[in-house]
Amino acid sequence: DEDLKRIAKCCTRHDDLVALHICAERWRGDKAKRAEHVAALPRTFDTAFYWTEDELKELTGTVCLRDTMNLIRETKDDYEQLRARMEAHGEGDWLTEREVTYERYAWARSNLWSRQCDLLKPDGTRTRAMMPTFDIFNHSPDAPLGKTHKLNAERNLVTVFASKDYEVGEQAFISYGSGEAANSKLLTWYGFCIENNPYEELDLTLTVQVDKQRKTVLETALRASAVAY
Repeated sequence: DEDLKRIAKCCTRHDDLVALHICAERWRGDKAKRAEHVAALPRTFDTAFYWTEDELKELTGTVCLRDTMNLIRETKDDYEQLRARMEAHGEGDWLTEREVTYERYAWARSNLWSRQCDLLKPDGTRTRAMMPTFDIFNHSPDAPLGKTHKLNAERNLVTVFASKDYEVGEQAFISYGSGEAANSKLLTWYGFCIENNPYEELDLTLTVQVDKQRKTVLETALRASAVAY
């Protein structure tokens, strides 16, 4: 896509480039190469990212509120930084011409958060993609973690595996993964919660007093584990 090549130099992150591509395809309408896929994307979301201030108060003290507020700040900062980089590269009109407002950019990012999937490649590395049809599969806590779908690199597609015997017409489910299975994560990224969620979790903050040397060792170990994760 020549249009993408034109702005690729302005994007420092994969998600920004994909988000702008989605916005451009929406702007092109029926003439877009991926018009059918973009037309099928939701125009609104139930994630807390779009809640009112009064609604967000219901989440006071939760991990979901913390993560949502971070997402709101991050998305606004990302858009402003992206716009500044594009202006610096002489592409300042690109966003305006394609009607990529902050609202459109946040909409595209919301689609990535809720419909994008990380996939393991044969060489052990991971790739990230948003695929037509596959991106409408819903999550079920009964679906086995890590066993409902995988990348078929040879055929350049994703294969979905039934985790049980489904009746004709019955909805098939996948697992969104162990990292997103708790209700706080499901609400933050996908906009729903599950009753009696077996993967529900509660974050606890434990405070321990240590000397300065021990503190340095613990901070180093924490950063190393975060990078590994």
